[in-house]
Order: sequence, then structure tokens, then C-alpha cells
Amino acid sequence: MSDVYYNLNFYNDSDSSAICSRTDTRSSPMLLKASDYKLSISKFSLPGNDIPTFSIVDDSYQIKYEFNSQTNTGHYGKIEAVSSLNDYKPTKFDSVDSFIECFNRASLGGYRDLLSAAEADWFNILREQSVVNQVFTAGDQVEEVFCNIQMNNTTSNSDKRLGFVEVEFEIYGASNELLLELVLESPNGDQCVLTSGRRVAQGNTLKFYDASIRSQNDLPSDEVLSGLYQPLESFVKFNGADRSHQAIGTWKLLIKNLNNQHNPQMDITVNNLKLKCYCVPEAKLTSGSTKSFTWFPQFACTLNKSGDSLELVYDQNQTRGLANAFKLSRKLYDIVGFPGINETDSFYSIRFPQNIFQTTESVVLNTYTQPSPTLYKLIDIGSIEIRTDNLPVSGEYSVTSAEKIISSINVAAGDLDNSVYQYINTNIKDRSYDLDNTQPLYSVNINVYYVERTTGKAYPIYIPPNSTFSCSLKFTKITS
Repeated sequence: MSDVYYNLNFYNDSDSSAICSRTDTRSSPMLLKASDYKLSISKFSLPGNDIPTFSIVDDSYQIKYEFNSQTNTGHYGKIEAVSSLNDYKPTKFDSVDSFIECFNRASLGGYRDLLSAAEADWFNILREQSVVNQVFTAGDQVEEVFCNIQMNNTTSNSDKRLGFVEVEFEIYGASNELLLELVLESPNGDQCVLTSGRRVAQGNTLKFYDASIRSQNDLPSDEVLSGLYQPLESFVKFNGADRSHQAIGTWKLLIKNLNNQHNPQMDITVNNLKLKCYCVPEAKLTSGSTKSFTWFPQFACTLNKSGDSLELVYDQNQTRGLANAFKLSRKLYDIVGFPGINETDSFYSIRFPQNIFQTTESVVLNTYTQPSPTLYKLIDIGSIEIRTDNLPVSGEYSVTSAEKIISSINVAAGDLDNSVYQYINTNIKDRSYDLDNTQPLYSVNINVYYVERTTGKAYPIYIPPNSTFSCSLKFTKITS
């Protein structure tokens, strides 16, 4: 028997995506003596629909908040706010974390717009502002500006949750540009880096909040900051789900001098530092000590990573009220993977679990883990691995006691899209492996994985419905 080619095909005829794995077993042997041959992957074709090359190019990925509630003293009409992930996307999604941050920034932006729509006619949403001017002349490496936030209208401080933060200030005094790191610290010690390693010129006004559509990562490295930006670290850290994460108390703006000894010392003035904290009380006082609950969400819905799944963090008020809703556009709904209802506005309303509502003295943090993981749709792919758990491959890297890698193909950024990915082995000789079994070969198994570029973790590739994976194996006869 001379060289043998074996074509392995997997057609997914189901209604949902299926793991790309195929085993063929025959009654008669494919090879009479496996060790007389070398194995190589000649070529394969892989549908790209579910390969994780996630990108956003338009406003197809949107978040929508809706609020409609009634109190003991009146009814508030429906208000809504829509934000697009396209406005908050990084230059490139290089990990699940970058998608989560983009989603959370967009969610905070939508929530901020919902707060703005409610402020005019619902006094329960409080906005406190602290303005500070401060001069630094010592040239120290780290200086601190203190802002004191005190809220005490309509309800006690303990009833409030921090929903949204903005910070704005001007820097004066330096004749040259300063290389600075700016950090905002909450009263309980949580810190978010506003900017780092960027140059700031005198007289520039800087403003940071998550609802900004300007990302610092898109700027040239030598560009001087001026105007409104997203903070480098999302203010999700300040999310007020936990009672310890509140607005009340002393905030700090930490100014760190990153200039070396050849650059100016920090001799500057910070003017008009404005820190704005938006809080939503649990309830408002109607008369005496009576509280009227309006069920306005006290903070934005955000994503976390929980093992191999996404986890949605939300306020229990999100599931209350007459028509409170957290909605996702179709494309975003398909990616995020939480159950929802297809509404008439082309959005899917997320179906939150039915919770036993906690008292106002309890933490109002709820989490909802995906019923089925969708991280495989989000991770940036670095390579494709073809593995086997029944071919007697000798000398190859073993993933487990049975499974071995028989081909690993690096994928450059931009090589994959949502079409078909094809690979042809142009160097069969250097990419062939010994088979160490002297018995006949009756069965062939192939499992296909992709490897995340940044972490090196492998995940199974999924084949979409009505799509085909094909792989050609070449068994080359060893000549004496």
C-alpha cells in the first residue's frame, strides 16, 4: 500500500452550534500497520462564523434602559436611554476583558443618560458637586487634592448608592508640559487611573467619565491631553452595589509626577476641580418617616467574568417597577447569551431571574451567570490546534494522557473573518509525525481548538448550523 489520503468531514445539521470534533471508525483497516506511515495534516477548511474575531464597525451593538414606575404620591412616565458599544470600543478587542470593559462603559453611558432624563422631574436622583482649588509648590512626586462630598437631602445617606461619577479640573502653573499620572480615589479607598504617561499642558481643562466616547488609547503617544476622555480604568470600580462603595465622604485626586530629573518638577495649580457624584436613594420620604419606593435602578448593569462564563451584575430594582427594562440589540444579545424576550422595538429585554427581594438594610447586589457560556465568541484567536485522542502519534505534545496536538497553525491578526478559513500544508515533510502502533488502524479522531492570543488558553471551536468542517489527513508510507 502506498500513501493514503483520508478525508474527514463534519457537517452540522442541527439547529445550534456544535463542537468541532469528529471520529470515524471503519470495519476494515485504513492502514494495515500504522507504524509503517507518517501522519500529517494536508489541509483543512473551517467555517469562520463562530471563530472569535470579534469586532464592532457600526451601531448594531446597543444597550437600552427603560424606566416606568409609580409611587405613593404620583406616576412617572416612561423614560429611556440608548448607548452604542461602537462609541466606546477600543482600537482592537484583544481579550474578553476588553469586551467587558467596552460593554460596561456603554452601559454606564446609557445609565447616565437615564439619570439625566429623570433629573428634571424626579428629585430623588441627587447630584452633589464639590469644587476645589489647590496650589502645589513643593515639587513632590505625589500630591493629593481632596474633595468632600456630603449628601443629605430627602433621605439618609445610608439609603443611597453611587450610580455615576464625573471629574473635571484645570491645571496651571507649569511653563512646560508635564508627564503625569492622575488617579481618582473614593472615600473607601477604591482607585481608578484617569490617565498615565500622558503629557498635560498648562491651562488645559481635563474631564473624565465613562460616558465619554473619546478613548485615550486612540491618541498618538506624544499628544497632549485636553478635553473630555474615558478614564483608563472604568469607574465601574466605584459601582455602588455594596454599601461600602458610596459617594459620601472625602475623595482624592492623586497627582503623580512621572518626570525624571531632567524634566520640570511639579510646580502647578489645580483649579476648579469638580467632582460630581450621582446617587439614587432607595426611596423618598413622603410624610414623616414614610418611604415611597420608586424602584429606579441605583446603578448600571455590568458584566464580570465568572470562570468560563459571563456574569451580569444588576440592581434588584432593575426587575421591579411597571416597565423597568434592560435591553440589548439583536447582535449584542446573541453575543452576551442571557435569555431575553424579542420586543417590538428590535431589542431583546433580558429576563432576569425571579429574586427574593432583599430588605433595604441588605446589599442589593444580584448576579446572573450565563446558562450557556459564550466566551468562545469573544476571545481573540492566536492559533488553531488540531488534536487527536486515538491516533498513535509518537513524540508530539500531549495535552492530556490521551489527547495530543498534531498541528498548530498561528493566525495573524486580520487573517480570520466571518467567512471560511482554509489551511494548506505546503511543507508536508517537516510537519509529519511517526505512528508508533504496529497494529492496523481502524479509527481516526480529530478535535479542533483555538488558542487565545494573550493567555494561551485553548477553547473548542464551534461549527455553526448548516456548516461543514473538512480535514484531509495524509499517511505517507515510510520507505526503507
